[in-house]
Amino acid sequence: MKKMISPGFVAEILGAAFTMALTGALVAWLFRKVTRIGLLPSYALGITVMTFVAAALYVSGHDGTVDYLSAWIKYAIGGVVGFLILYTTSRSIRHRAGRSARHNCSPQKAGRPDNRVDLCRLPRTLAFATAGSSK
Repeated sequence: MKKMISPGFVAEILGAAFTMALTGALVAWLFRKVTRIGLLPSYALGITVMTFVAAALYVSGHDGTVDYLSAWIKYAIGGVVGFLILYTTSRSIRHRAGRSARHNCSPQKAGRPDNRVDLCRLPRTLAFATAGSSK
């Protein structure tokens, strides 16, 4: 009986996944520096670009013994796994899920008048105001 998926194929997919996660994140970072694009769309765009580049490098490293389509399919599967790695380890997603009111406070920028209440100082201000009125 022939095995459907060989251990070598699984190793190539895992290698492609880590390669796509690292290089896709690097390209995504460059995209975010150049344009105004969100974190997850930049990850998707970076991984998509790198699947084509990595497959071409893979084929050129094998002196034409591997066809481009099979290399691209391996890197595309690795890109999906790499995107899932980036998605689950993304700081903005984890940060949004556990955000509370105390995380919403930020210091006001100097030279920029702002009429919003500073949520960081509000509890201390209320504590001082109520401590003096209990006489």
